[in-house]
Amino acid sequence: MEKQKQYQFKFKRLIVEAEWWLRSNVLCFGNFLYHTEDQVTTFVDSIRIKVKAFPDPEIRRHADMIASQIFYIAKQRNWIDYLEYELASPMRLFSDIEAITRQTENHHKLQKELTVKYHYGTENQTIDKALFNPADVICVLSYKKDDRRIILERKVNNGKNTFHTYIIDKQRLPNKKPLNYENLRYYLDPMQIHLVATTNAIFNVAFYHFNGDKIVLNPGIKLKVDIIDFEINKFKEIELHKRRGVKNKIHQDLITCSENMRSHLNSLQNLSSFYSFHKSKLEGQ
Repeated sequence: MEKQKQYQFKFKRLIVEAEWWLRSNVLCFGNFLYHTEDQVTTFVDSIRIKVKAFPDPEIRRHADMIASQIFYIAKQRNWIDYLEYELASPMRLFSDIEAITRQTENHHKLQKELTVKYHYGTENQTIDKALFNPADVICVLSYKKDDRRIILERKVNNGKNTFHTYIIDKQRLPNKKPLNYENLRYYLDPMQIHLVATTNAIFNVAFYHFNGDKIVLNPGIKLKVDIIDFEINKFKEIELHKRRGVKNKIHQDLITCSENMRSHLNSLQNLSSFYSFHKSKLEGQ
């Protein structure tokens, strides 16, 4: 039993040594991507040599596995220490709150791009990848009643609106979900602030209104788009499925978007007040 405790102590000592090595060989604490494979291999080999010095033949026989596990344990323990520090840090909490409340501006930039096609069906057709800010997506409709989707987006340049269209062929979303309207809406707008999905479309609550029967584009929006084999009027009035409950769901989703937007703006206001108060404290006011 005494010998077993001695081995345990030595293993713990090797884990601590591995933690020390990890902390002294990173450029950014907590980010182990800065280690080269050669650096890690050399260090793990040094642990293996120490394990092979154990008198127990069973331990020596599994020295390679033990060395790699010791390094893995040390690495995970360092990560845990780092994350505990991050979660306890007021500045980290503040930056997290800021990132969440600024979702409208920043969230879409963190998503993976969608594969899209421009100038669809023409000799100028090109394939590319695009990011979509949910606040700028006007609507998403079916192209020719199949699995292809057409995205209508508004961009503002120098106070002027321009409208862009993209075609998404049948594909899985970057989060591995099937490309249906509900999944695409959640991917583009996970906080459900701007977009509402129906059984046959996605629309932006800032650009459309629900008249109780269909989804209608606000009259002040003058679309200027030209899409091959697609009627522009389909953007102006989105027909709804006749299935029972569809209209009730849209009504509830519109309320949800309104409530989420209100909470979003309240969070921004609270964050602004928090920042202003502490800034004045630092300035001695």
